[in-house]
Amino acid sequence: MMADKTLPLDPAALIETPDYKKYIASLRAVGCPEETIRDIIIADVNKNYARRGMALQREQRAKQKYWE
Repeated sequence: MMADKTLPLDPAALIETPDYKKYIASLRAVGCPEETIRDIIIADVNKNYARRGMALQREQRAKQKYWE
């Protein structure tokens, strides 16, 4: 029996999306409690901002010349 390769293997991939409005709607549609939705979204936003902050820090360090 051959698996259908059009469907993601991870069920979360059916729910997750970069569009937070759709993401929240999908979580609600599967019965996720509001408190859990809030925790998931806050964690995701924090993770994204942490990545951006780290990238900015690396960029600034690359531009900085300590010997000048």
